[in-house]
Amino acid sequence: MQHQTTVLWLYREWLLFLVTLVMNFFACLWILFSHPASVTSAPTNMGVALTELFTHTLASFFLWYRPVYNAYMKDNSMYFFFFFIFNGFHILYTFYMAVGIPSTGGAGLILLVTLFSEHYIGPAVLTLLATICWLSMGILAVILYKKTYDHYKAAGHTFNEAKSEAYSHMGRSTVVREAAVNAAWNSATNRR
Repeated sequence: MQHQTTVLWLYREWLLFLVTLVMNFFACLWILFSHPASVTSAPTNMGVALTELFTHTLASFFLWYRPVYNAYMKDNSMYFFFFFIFNGFHILYTFYMAVGIPSTGGAGLILLVTLFSEHYIGPAVLTLLATICWLSMGILAVILYKKTYDHYKAAGHTFNEAKSEAYSHMGRSTVVREAAVNAAWNSATNRR
């Protein structure tokens, strides 16, 4: 495979995301048990972080890692577009979590400053590690996004090509064909 190293780095990005989610969860859990006075959102942060640990693991795999793997493997424009859309949202989410806005489940900068200012060193160090993970994850994601976009452009793929591939996939799908037949049938019977 010509782009094996890029795909390997994309896989490492996905693994770093999993490590980041785990680190984020444990930071929020430690904050919950240490009871800092000014962090009133600790239970919410921990609950959201736990939910994100499970949902975002699956969502990231199926919405951006698997499409980019298939895009490189099959050189398919439609899969590249899925990756660009969902990985773009993923990059925004990563930097949003690095900020650490209260009640979002993110062990980020705002929470980090609060913990260090109140001398909660243990949770602050784990939050620092989670923040570093969020930021390095975001930077790596931007670099790999750019590298994938450059490959996409160099290969001569276009949006129109992606659109025609999507229509082609829909035309081969039995679910889509059955839905179209049912819609046509319902439309014809409702006109009587």
